[in-house]
Amino acid sequence: MKNATDSVETLVDEKSVFDVKDIKKNNRIKQRILFAVIAVVCAAGVAAVLIRTLCKVGEIGISPTELYDPQDIVEVTGIKIGDNLFSFSSAAAEKNIAQNFPYLDKISVRRVLPSGVSISFEHNMGTMAIRLGDDYYAIDDDQTVLKKCEAPDDGGVHRITVISDRISRCVVGEKMVYNDDNLFSMVDDICRAVDANGVLDKISFIDLTDTFDVTMDYDSRFEIKLGNTENMNYKIAMIVKVVAQLYPDDTGQIDVRETSTAYVKRYT
Repeated sequence: MKNATDSVETLVDEKSVFDVKDIKKNNRIKQRILFAVIAVVCAAGVAAVLIRTLCKVGEIGISPTELYDPQDIVEVTGIKIGDNLFSFSSAAAEKNIAQNFPYLDKISVRRVLPSGVSISFEHNMGTMAIRLGDDYYAIDDDQTVLKKCEAPDDGGVHRITVISDRISRCVVGEKMVYNDDNLFSMVDDICRAVDANGVLDKISFIDLTDTFDVTMDYDSRFEIKLGNTENMNYKIAMIVKVVAQLYPDDTGQIDVRETSTAYVKRYT
């Protein structure tokens, strides 16, 4: 009969055997994982080297535009046929396009594997123009200054000229800043109302020199007295309705300063 000491030693020996087997098994698993990771990293590295070495720019696609020469747009990106597809910065190319072609918006320059580059954009001509002395500045719906122009219809589009003596800052690429904080929202309200009523192309200018007695021209036929810019959408809708009831060759003055009534003075 075995004594207690022998039993304890036997148990210890058996436990040690199991521990050694577990350790060896864990080591084999770790080695396999390590080899797999190394293989993946090496494969990725080789793929990256091959892509950077073999992927050359073979085609440059660009959105259609009649405003600018597409080749000029491609040129400012610095991207050329035969260049490595990963040798240029998309962000830098987009910035260069925006700086040189002010009527292009939502610009995107992206790689198209295996050998293409896509340049896409939308046109943003602006709906308004700020007059400063003899110069005009095209601005978009958010009142961001797009370009300095010699005329409000620069680029062949109709823009509403905004006249004000309270302009504090007008810089291309930035939003308009006025001395009167209310002017920004006033311009916004008027242009949104005009656009909502479908007569944006009928308005040649809005004069905000006196913010309590705003005037504008309608279709080069009527002087419009708006008063302040409250209830602007309703006032513009009322003007449109009044003009529709007049003869096509009528000219004169339409006063909607009192929102409830439109007063018409026809010129003879």
